[in-house]
Amino acid sequence: MKSGFILFCLILVCSLHSNAQDLIVTTKGDSINCVITKIQSDHIFFSYFNNEQQVNSLLSMDQVVHYATNYYSESRQFSQIKVLHKPSSFQYGITGGFSYRLAGIDPDADAFLRDYMSGLLLGYYFGGDVNYYFYESLGIGLKLSSALYSNKVENVLVTFNDGTSKIGTVSDNIWLTYIGPSLSFRYFPGNNNNSLTMGCTMGYIRYKNNCRVIDPFKMTGNSVGMGFDFGYNFEVSPTSSFGIKLTYLMGLLTKMEITDNTQTYTYEMETGEFESLGRLDFGIALTF
Repeated sequence: MKSGFILFCLILVCSLHSNAQDLIVTTKGDSINCVITKIQSDHIFFSYFNNEQQVNSLLSMDQVVHYATNYYSESRQFSQIKVLHKPSSFQYGITGGFSYRLAGIDPDADAFLRDYMSGLLLGYYFGGDVNYYFYESLGIGLKLSSALYSNKVENVLVTFNDGTSKIGTVSDNIWLTYIGPSLSFRYFPGNNNNSLTMGCTMGYIRYKNNCRVIDPFKMTGNSVGMGFDFGYNFEVSPTSSFGIKLTYLMGLLTKMEITDNTQTYTYEMETGEFESLGRLDFGIALTF
């Protein structure tokens, strides 16, 4: 009996809340009985009845003196009304998909090497972003992403500088990891919570290659990096969205440390040998 009474009260409260309507007072002195569907820093979206017809409209905030939600206790029935939440100031997201390296391939290399290097251009990536929007459309944050590119060929005849030859495995597993602060922009193009996002970032790129030319060895290096990203998010719930994202990151490797079974040494590249760390990432994003 007690649980039934509580359920009845909850239904009654929800019913009263859904029937309540909002108030907008304009600079012209008009009071509009409506349902406010979205509030932005520069516009307010709402629906109201005019001559028995439901009208979806908006006003510039310069035209609004005051607004109040749940101002009227009774309302008329609106159709297809979706009350939209105010965008959160704090957002974080995860993303993943395909990554394409923008490093060039030496046109003078032999056919085997060109084919092998081509197999190292396409990989996959995963990452995440944390952003705080101090304005509705402008925020700062931190960006982290890591991409992997790999290739492997068995039974390769390799001739070394000393003239000796061996048959074995040639492989590369290249990790490009980026971390850095970011400046983020977002725009809500209509009367919904879908958003267009843009960002720029500058930070640090870590290069790591666990490779093998018959015998295993490791190459590591680092570079200053910068990049840009563009995305579009579709609202899934009031606290989450699903979308697509395109990111361009760039950097340049001028030296690296090489570690084999016997030693570690630094290799300084000459002009013309510098390796591009540029990459293009395209994937899906979940934002919360």
